Amino acid sequence: MELKTLQDWVITKQLKSVPDVIDVSVFGGATREYQVLVDPNKLISYGLSIGQVEQALTNNNVNAGGGFIERGEQVINVRALGLVQSTNDIGAIVLKHRTGFRCASAI
Repeated sequence: MELKTLQDWVITKQLKSVPDVIDVSVFGGATREYQVLVDPNKLISYGLSIGQVEQALTNNNVNAGGGFIERGEQVINVRALGLVQSTNDIGAIVLKHRTGFRCASAI
């Protein structure tokens, strides 16, 4: 798993940054997966549904295009990468916000 993680998160990104390299195809190995274990009692106490948890996780792990910036002859593509990279990132996702109270601990 450690070699696959290194390949997916480090080597592939470095290869894609090389001029004239358009894509990198990766085959084999186990893929990193995060599982979120939800406490149903905490969901109920916060007034949340499992669908809201799923939506919050999805919204915080989205890649989106942002257009481009023109700088003279150069054009720079802008994009937002919302990749969750650790369990700390998942734990920091806000599920519900009330004035003066932040509850992200239902996960």
